[in-house]
Amino acid sequence: MKPYLIANEIMPMQAGERHYTLPLHCTLVHWFWLDTSIIDINAMVDMIADIHTKPIRLIPDDEQLFTTPTLSGDMPVCVTTVERMPELIDLHERVTSLLVSMDAEYEKPEYIHEGYRPHITHRAGETVDMGGYVSKNLYLITSERPEYGHVRTVLAKIALAK
Repeated sequence: MKPYLIANEIMPMQAGERHYTLPLHCTLVHWFWLDTSIIDINAMVDMIADIHTKPIRLIPDDEQLFTTPTLSGDMPVCVTTVERMPELIDLHERVTSLLVSMDAEYEKPEYIHEGYRPHITHRAGETVDMGGYVSKNLYLITSERPEYGHVRTVLAKIALAK
């Protein structure tokens, strides 16, 4: 089993990039695990690409502190919540349904479906444009361990517009 995260683009990333903390992004599906010995990641990327074929509007709402696990305990992370626009919720639902069909196991199952809390995660010093963003890509990201501070690797950039 290997952990993955799917994020909507705010700041562009490229496949192969490695980050200790990701640039501005909007989490679409919080950390989940897949058995990569039976799941073809390239096929999964293709299936996700077929789910939604137009950019997504992201409208920032309010700043909040979330917590995330680290090796030394929970750490506060500054996020900006995003309005639960029908198009964004639909994309989340369709991607999580696909992952369920692949037997994904979620780190925080309470964060999917009704518990999905779309938000923009930002690093110290980064500011969010409250005018909003248009996300043209999704990113499939992995980490050896999803705890905060572990290297994250961008596996694939998935275009939302064809």
